[in-house]
Amino acid sequence: MVSQAGVEEIPVNGVFIILGSAPATNIVRKAGILVDERGCIRVDRTQSTNIEGVFAAGDCTCGGMQVATAVGEGAMAALQA
Repeated sequence: MVSQAGVEEIPVNGVFIILGSAPATNIVRKAGILVDERGCIRVDRTQSTNIEGVFAAGDCTCGGMQVATAVGEGAMAALQA
C-alpha cells in the first residue's frame, strides 16, 4: 500500500537491519527505540528494547562488539521473540 506521502507500506512478520560495526541507529530512533549517549540501542538482559516485541542484538547494542557476543545476543533475542 502506498500512502499519500509516497511511502510504501509492506506488511511483514519481522525486520532485520544490518548496521555494521558502528551503531548507525538513526532509523530506530525515529521509531521511538531508546538509545544511549553513544547511539547504542538500549536493551535489557533478554535483548528487549523499550518497545514491546522489538529486540536488538550485536554491534547496534554495543554489548561486546565481537561476533561471538553478537551470536549469543541474537540467539537470546530469537528465543524471546
